[in-house]
Amino acid sequence: MKKSVSELSLANIATNDCNNKYSLMIKNAGWDIHTHIHRHEYASKLLSRKFSVDDYGMYIIQLFHIYDTMEVLISESTNSLLMKFWKLFGERLKRTDLLINDLEYYYGSNWRSKLNENKLYATDYYTSRLIKVYNKNPYLLLAHAYIRYFGDLNGGRIVRRRFLKNNNLAEGMYFYTFSSDLKLLKKDYRLFLDKLGWLLSDREKKLFLEEVKEGYLLNYSLFTDLFMSHKNDKTKYKCKVSSLLNVVQVNSPIFGMVIFVLVCCFTYPLFCVE
Repeated sequence: MKKSVSELSLANIATNDCNNKYSLMIKNAGWDIHTHIHRHEYASKLLSRKFSVDDYGMYIIQLFHIYDTMEVLISESTNSLLMKFWKLFGERLKRTDLLINDLEYYYGSNWRSKLNENKLYATDYYTSRLIKVYNKNPYLLLAHAYIRYFGDLNGGRIVRRRFLKNNNLAEGMYFYTFSSDLKLLKKDYRLFLDKLGWLLSDREKKLFLEEVKEGYLLNYSLFTDLFMSHKNDKTKYKCKVSSLLNVVQVNSPIFGMVIFVLVCCFTYPLFCVE
């Protein structure tokens, strides 16, 4: 039997074996795709000297669209699970304000003019998916929050340190800074996810794990789009991706994104010639 959301307290979670660690099931759900993301050309670039200030500017524009959409939906929601999540973690996790700091730092006061003109197709699809999920099953937005926030918590400090060093910067990349103790924050987050598994029905848990996989595919597509957008032949690329997105949009979300990712895997090496 499902429990009430009012029972979702970290104190209670710590004293219960909540559904055989649902947080571990969530972690494993998209692990294969997660591994491919780490091996992506763009992921390697993030940690290398090739990742310039201009690259970061393009990167944070996409992230702003994604986080702004996600955090507005969660923070303004009347869904009990989203409200509980934001009450527990909103102040400790929210990234939009930090992204604005970065955008102002790199682009100046005119940063908003850069947003739409540099928004990539994968970003547009990503934000559309967040809105669609929220309108149909609001709690599934927590699957996307998990992917985004845990990625920031686990790899952000390394990315920031290397970026600042490689570009001889003393400050910047505020997006990857956290004011809370990261170890404790991740522990609390996992406890929340364990309790979530106790609250959701079997069907809801299955849908949640499927949405985690969808979220990883969205991020893989974003990396591919970012990598390809760096190349000179951008007009040709836009034409190709426009037709690709039509395939994605007329099929089921997971099927469509699989097609998108597979085609991108085969096509992006074509743009690697400088």
